[in-house]
Amino acid sequence: MKKEIRAMENELDVHPRYQILVEDAYQRNLNLYIPNTTLGHAVFLSKLLIEKAKRTIKIYTGELKEIFYNHKRIREDIETATSRGVEISIIVEDIDRVTNQEFLNFAKEQGIKVRALKNVTEVNTHFLLSDTSAFRIEYPHTPNDFGVGEKFKVRGVANFNNADLGKQISSAFSYLINNSEII
Repeated sequence: MKKEIRAMENELDVHPRYQILVEDAYQRNLNLYIPNTTLGHAVFLSKLLIEKAKRTIKIYTGELKEIFYNHKRIREDIETATSRGVEISIIVEDIDRVTNQEFLNFAKEQGIKVRALKNVTEVNTHFLLSDTSAFRIEYPHTPNDFGVGEKFKVRGVANFNNADLGKQISSAFSYLINNSEII
């Protein structure tokens, strides 16, 4: 695994010290808040969270941005997770902004139910919850966040073992499920 992570670090432009911190937290299942500020960080952390899942992955996102959801690493890990029997659920905030038909087709092939909110919600923080205690939270984007590649700005935090916040995220996801419909 260390070799694979180090190879991915180069592909994603993740600083070696950041990679070591994240790898240590992942392997030791630490309750440690890890900031993430770049697309590389987001993909690197999400890859590990998807890999960590044994039963469920719950994702709440804005619009399935191609730069993230069509990333080779994310797609490969989602495919591996579904083949292990991990149930993946995705809710998008605004179906009218979703233009990523490629990912929607991929999700359908993988047996992933993608849902869209019926109404505007006060939940504006997006997240990926792996099982019950590992997660990545992403704070709302601003119009200046959408550069190209690594210029795509991210403001978020991840944790590999926080059951209390994981429970709150799961409750928010249940609320969103009840206010969404399958697309």
